[in-house]
Amino acid sequence: MKTAEKVQPGKLASFDIGGVLVALELGKTDASNLNYLKFLSDTFYVREVAVLHVVPKITLFDKALEYDTDPDVLGDYKINEEVVEELRGKIKGRFVDKPEMDIVFDVKEGEPLEQLLREAEILEPDLVLIGQNTDTTAHGILAKNLVRKVDCDALVVPDTASARIRTILVPIDFSPYSLMALKKAVAMAESMEPKPEVIALHVYDMPNFSTYKISRTPDQFKDMIHSNRIEGASNFINSNIKETDVDITVEMIARTGPGTGHYVMEFAKQEEVDLIIMGAKGHSRVELLLLGSVTEKVLSSNEHIPVLVVK
Repeated sequence: MKTAEKVQPGKLASFDIGGVLVALELGKTDASNLNYLKFLSDTFYVREVAVLHVVPKITLFDKALEYDTDPDVLGDYKINEEVVEELRGKIKGRFVDKPEMDIVFDVKEGEPLEQLLREAEILEPDLVLIGQNTDTTAHGILAKNLVRKVDCDALVVPDTASARIRTILVPIDFSPYSLMALKKAVAMAESMEPKPEVIALHVYDMPNFSTYKISRTPDQFKDMIHSNRIEGASNFINSNIKETDVDITVEMIARTGPGTGHYVMEFAKQEEVDLIIMGAKGHSRVELLLLGSVTEKVLSSNEHIPVLVVK
């Protein structure tokens, strides 16, 4: 069960990204990552881009069955230089119209998540962009772990994603984290022409009144609760986002089964949204580890829609 209600229009400030750290695997996800990065740089102000590729660490065992990394293994093949040239080759031509945008390349050896987090800590980007290979059964694991631990906003782009934003979906639960995501969505939409629609989706539980004697019919109670949630969501938005020219639509779904994340993804697929924006649990190191069950589910099951987790 869902209905829509428009929220009052007005005006908000522009949206800039600044610095982006993008991870390339020299594989399937690179094309979608670079296409989306090009779309972002064409749409918003991107000051600088750091491109990172992580080479798996090569460990050799000596005769005493002790292990260490042979420093000559990678050097023999001059792998860093070769990889950097391949990265340049992938990007060459895509950003020739962005001479003002600084692009740097780096190759690290080791565990991908560890190196990404280390590079993000050093560079302090505004956004980390990572691809998601939908062919693998564990395609969401690296993305979830990165989103949990990185301090900045994280954008996860599936390899089947389209580089466009016509509709932005923001799941809301009236928490400060969902408000943070909604404000980000509105700021992004304000900076675009034509402006995309922002959908604020609230999934709520319908109480079971079957065991109680009530003075209203079940349908009357459902309508009452639904109207109350619609009013609450509209007040939540109007009291926190004072002025915007962006169309914000409130959508409601009465949950009849487990898993809010499932309802979010089903709605996103049905409405063919182009971007999902969600808020992390908090800003401290401990809070950021608690990503939230809905965000976890969306990152695990999503195969087509880019997901931006804001912090």
